[in-house]
Amino acid sequence: MSDDALDPRRHGADRADARRLRAVAGPRSRVAHVFYDRGGFIGHDGLERFARDFFRVAPFVVLAAYIALYALRRAGVALFWAPTGLGVIFVIATLRSAPG
Repeated sequence: MSDDALDPRRHGADRADARRLRAVAGPRSRVAHVFYDRGGFIGHDGLERFARDFFRVAPFVVLAAYIALYALRRAGVALFWAPTGLGVIFVIATLRSAPG
């Protein structure tokens, strides 16, 4: 939320209402301000866009790596570590239960 959206005077409220609203929305609005700044989601410069895209794609890269290691192990390739079938199912279930 932007500070303008939290300003009740904009909607005809008095100063006491403004203080109460800021007290209730305080910590949440500060955290949201980190991700949603001035009316748009983060990603204004190249580093922010890279971070957003990295964390958007990373779970699927991990899933692909798990499946590849599991398949190599099932094919008989000697690996130092490879996930079990339950591990692969857990990653799939975790991604499936996530929002979005």
